[in-house]
Amino acid sequence: MFRFYCFVFVLLGIFPVFSQEASITIGNNNVPINQAFTITITVTNEQLREYTNFPDIPGFRKQGTSSMSSTNIVNGSITSTSSIVQNYAAEKEGKFVLKGFKMKINGKEISSPGTTITIGPPAQTNRRGFFDDDSDPFEEFFGEKRNNSPKEFVDVQDDAFFIIQSDKKSVYRGEGFLLMAALYIGENNRAQLQFPNDLSQQLSAIIKKVKPASCWEENFEIHEIVPEVVTIEGKRYRRFKLFQAMMYPLNTQQIRINSAGLKMIKYKEAKNPTFFGNNLKEDYKVFESKPFEIKVKELPPHPLRETIPVGEFTFEEDIRGTQLEAGKSFSHNFMVSGEGNFSSLEAPQIPENDKLEFYSPEVRQSINRGDNKVKGTKLFTYAVIPKEPGEYDLGKYIQIPYFNPAKGKYDTLRSTLKIKVKGESQKDVAIQANEYDSFYSAIDKESNRFYNDYYNSTVKLVANILLLFMLVATGFIVLRPLKNKIKK
Repeated sequence: MFRFYCFVFVLLGIFPVFSQEASITIGNNNVPINQAFTITITVTNEQLREYTNFPDIPGFRKQGTSSMSSTNIVNGSITSTSSIVQNYAAEKEGKFVLKGFKMKINGKEISSPGTTITIGPPAQTNRRGFFDDDSDPFEEFFGEKRNNSPKEFVDVQDDAFFIIQSDKKSVYRGEGFLLMAALYIGENNRAQLQFPNDLSQQLSAIIKKVKPASCWEENFEIHEIVPEVVTIEGKRYRRFKLFQAMMYPLNTQQIRINSAGLKMIKYKEAKNPTFFGNNLKEDYKVFESKPFEIKVKELPPHPLRETIPVGEFTFEEDIRGTQLEAGKSFSHNFMVSGEGNFSSLEAPQIPENDKLEFYSPEVRQSINRGDNKVKGTKLFTYAVIPKEPGEYDLGKYIQIPYFNPAKGKYDTLRSTLKIKVKGESQKDVAIQANEYDSFYSAIDKESNRFYNDYYNSTVKLVANILLLFMLVATGFIVLRPLKNKIKK
């Protein structure tokens, strides 16, 4: 058999190869619920460098990917293929529709028409196929006889590691640091590794164990594990990100990231492989990360350091309207952008004054998580009414102090606009326009002549005496007949 394998390798160096192609293959669409439905992407005669996300299928959850590569001889021509297989686990039995979808594979857009997937009852797992046992129908053809001893499998040295890492070892309180959990597999790794079916449960336990409680979190929300090629000390690895978030310490408590383990499927290989027999045996290996600490420093003394935002920010602004007049409102828009915890970035405190009246602002916020950074923008829109004509420097009103961790010092974002207001003073307009003050509204209607109230008082007294007399007379008339009846 050794001579046969050598002959195959000689052929690989002699025969030409086919042209480069990319394809999407949908697996068996009639699947037992205890088996995975698969979608496979394949490239021919080139490396599988990059691809977009596999589609989401309603009623299924993704259960990790596996990779394959092979070399084939077809009619004297050699083709090499590289494939990535996405496994899907059905949540229940029934029929499900996979709609048509597109993926970019090595920069080429490939389409798939989709299919209808039927998920049936669990299948029996003790059946064995023709090639599942250890027999090799070509052994006697090459003059080798099989003995009755069981096949021996050996462990293959892997070139992989699991790590939980931070991009910073020391941060200020409120300064963000990137926390990431990832599996790295060397480009020349020989051992066959695969994510297990319980990966999501493992990740939940890992994240719960390592995520610091004293931090504000901006999660990158990894929904699909996609490999990316990175270089570490001149060596190329495929990195599989499992968790990634930007953490912002809320206090000065030192942060400890605990060790965690990732259990992977690792196949053992037959010590004496056969051409058609089962040459792999499923086994497991736990990759352990190392614990570490992150030092959190307090901000330098400042009157507002307990609430001040921390980050690297820039300031942009504009005003809607060119003709500014006293008593007429205008809009002042300014946007803060950069890197930092935008949830701690509040609207500026406008000092009280009788020149410009600022109303509560409208606030819009946008956060972008990508390229291992969290960037954002926060837009403030103020309605402003000038009360007095004149020239004003808005920098005296719009100020946002913050701490820049890169420079290690405080700074202030402030308006650079200067406005000129025309028109007449509006300081007393509020008093003049108040229509609900009865005292002032009656001034114009009443006479300014002195008035003696003696006559009105006399009339009221006479009227009261007459009213009393009438009441007594009425009582006499009503009660007299009643008194006569009592006497009888």
